[in-house]
Amino acid sequence: MKVSLNQIEQTARKAARGAGLAWGLADEVGRAMRWLHTYGLNGATLLAAHLDGDGGDDGGDHGRNFGGDGGEEAGSGPGSGDGPGRNPGPSAAPLALTGVWRAAAGPLDPLATGASISDCIDAMPRGGIQTAAIARPLLAAAFVGGAAESEGLAFEVTWRGGVLRCARGRVQVRGTADAAVAECMHCRPAEPRAPAFRGPFRAPRLGETTVDARAWSRLNRHARRTHVPATPASRQTGAGAGLRDND
Repeated sequence: MKVSLNQIEQTARKAARGAGLAWGLADEVGRAMRWLHTYGLNGATLLAAHLDGDGGDDGGDHGRNFGGDGGEEAGSGPGSGDGPGRNPGPSAAPLALTGVWRAAAGPLDPLATGASISDCIDAMPRGGIQTAAIARPLLAAAFVGGAAESEGLAFEVTWRGGVLRCARGRVQVRGTADAAVAECMHCRPAEPRAPAFRGPFRAPRLGETTVDARAWSRLNRHARRTHVPATPASRQTGAGAGLRDND
């Protein structure tokens, strides 16, 4: 089915919030999914599977791992183990950019991890950032690609069997883009004139994109959790059709 890029962004944003993410991270999820679909990559299907908690080939649950108060459960985000984590507030310690990013248990959450990497994209060391096991690495790579494009930088994100390269409005994806879980992921700055960046590349799309109808329905199911139920009081103040529907 065809939807606009704006619909992708807004629906993904609401779905992430409906699944329990804080609004700030949900906003970033929406932008990352729009970036994927701008380059013809099926972010909606991956996000729907992740929020629904669909497992990978090993039978585990590599999907939704969020708390009901708008944050991730312990063990899902970077920094739960011996690696760096996302700075949760002004009083927290700065992000550590060395060492292997890992969760205390299970694979890293790609949404929290991708947002964490994009936060420090300007300060990334030459050797890049290495993670331990991570669910749906393309979702994390989307945050990197969007941030790199806004800063005019080139990056390469690799995982076993797959690679995403982005440089100034050009994106290249090879291998397994829809992996449910990767044993590791490596994100590093790249040189756009290097042989690997000679293409073929995807050009950005404008306007509409294609999504799987079932994935779209799953995202909207999460998004509806952000809706406020109608009450007589809300109808008296103008919500909906009012107390008397005279259309």
